[in-house]
Amino acid sequence: MLLGLQLEVLVACLSRCLRKVIMKLFDWQAKCLEKLQGSDKPHAILADPGTGKTLVAMLLARNTNQHLIVVAPNRVHSQWKTEAKKFFNDDGFLTTFYYEQIRTEKGKTELKKTLQENDCLLVLDESHRIKNHKTQTYKICKAAGKLAKRKLILTGSPVANSPADL
Repeated sequence: MLLGLQLEVLVACLSRCLRKVIMKLFDWQAKCLEKLQGSDKPHAILADPGTGKTLVAMLLARNTNQHLIVVAPNRVHSQWKTEAKKFFNDDGFLTTFYYEQIRTEKGKTELKKTLQENDCLLVLDESHRIKNHKTQTYKICKAAGKLAKRKLILTGSPVANSPADL
């Protein structure tokens, strides 16, 4: 009985102490991360949903000591904070905005200020939202991109109607 109690205490202690997730990257993620870290040019990750694009972007920001600014649809922008806490036990390196938010004066001002005050990686998640160069959202994101040291777009559906969507 004593041994069983000791094991329960040990398991409870370990579960409290082991907060970090041991990350094993897929080959494509490791190669992508290596390429991205060696370049300040704008890049895109076009991969199926659920394949780890978010993690690559977060690792890029962490490995290059950059503040991560994410613009994403309202329904997913809060997921970025959740994922940062899950993988890094921290979300202080991350600021999120949603596309509708940056179309307001307050949102535009906050985005611009955050970009100007930090060495940033700007990520546009679900970037098919900016495919029409005539929209206000596209113009705001393009202006924001000029203020960011690194730029990255992510999408799981790069071609919705035609190759011109790219």
